[in-house]
Amino acid sequence: MGIRLTARMSIVGACAAAAVVAGSGSASALPLDTLVNSTCSFNQVVAATYEVSPEEGVALANSPIAGQFASFLASPPFQRQLLFTTQPWIADSIASFINGPGAGLAANAFATCNQF
Repeated sequence: MGIRLTARMSIVGACAAAAVVAGSGSASALPLDTLVNSTCSFNQVVAATYEVSPEEGVALANSPIAGQFASFLASPPFQRQLLFTTQPWIADSIASFINGPGAGLAANAFATCNQF
């Protein structure tokens, strides 16, 4: 039970962090499989976000859910996918955030984070 709760909190944290990352920028869809298959750490995502928008990078790094988002990104892809599959409301919530008006920033951060 504790592991499932921690995993759910990590996903909810990732959802909220994705909202921070998607705070500004142009519209561009970021598929959920990008989050599932990303090899980037939280620090790399923050650095990539900061490169495009220092304000958003700082906001993401200082977000109250930064730890949960870091845990989510540290999880292996199969666990991320399992959570999206078993908790579709989480996937829907994340999709609504990362595909919103600021999706360009999120897409750019995940496209370039391996460079940091």
